[in-house]
Amino acid sequence: VVEKTAAEELSKYIEKALSVKLPIVCECEAEGKCIYIGMTEFAEKNNVLGKSQENWIMKMSGDNLVLTGGKDAGDRGIIYSVYHFIEDILGVRWFSPYEEDILPLKKLALDSDFYREGTPDFLYRKPLLCSDCGHDGYVNMVRNRVNSVSAIDDGIENGARDEFVRRYGDVMHVGRPHHVHVFGKLFPREELFDKHPEWWAWNKVNKKHMIKGHNCFSNEEFFNAYKEKLLAF
Repeated sequence: VVEKTAAEELSKYIEKALSVKLPIVCECEAEGKCIYIGMTEFAEKNNVLGKSQENWIMKMSGDNLVLTGGKDAGDRGIIYSVYHFIEDILGVRWFSPYEEDILPLKKLALDSDFYREGTPDFLYRKPLLCSDCGHDGYVNMVRNRVNSVSAIDDGIENGARDEFVRRYGDVMHVGRPHHVHVFGKLFPREELFDKHPEWWAWNKVNKKHMIKGHNCFSNEEFFNAYKEKLLAF
């Protein structure tokens, strides 16, 4: 499904930039000069294989172009290779989930030794590019190689999100209870502040513990309670 999504995106933007509609076919039906996307037999035969998770590769092999990467057919590295091609070679720019810049091209030529490869330097990447943008926002994240759960997921209905996200190589999953703002979920202020005010930071100006303040890790009792709760997850 990731390979199919990548092929659809590539075909769409080649048509936008070059006014050429490339058919999308399975490898068994391929004829002539081709762009091979993902874990194809052609890529394996010519030793153009992804080296690690989210690794992406663009490489000419004879008269054919190979766009691939990652460790399996569902890896984001495959669709990253396509987005790098669309952005770096076709010159497309995505400024937001709803804005893109495409300069028409008269032709596109690649050298016979054309080869580019890369792997994201950070395992977990989450700049907040869009809030509550639904499917459009998620696609924008993938195009910008953001790989983690974000606030935009709230704009996608349950169930539909999982199916849609898998089409683009899924996301970096994080542990429970949440990907950020964990303290408030593990230790709800409304339930615990009156009983343990010392678990929250002391405010020198107001001379009291503040319910809207941060938790106090210098309090040994709280530190141990947090440690036990965290280990339980």
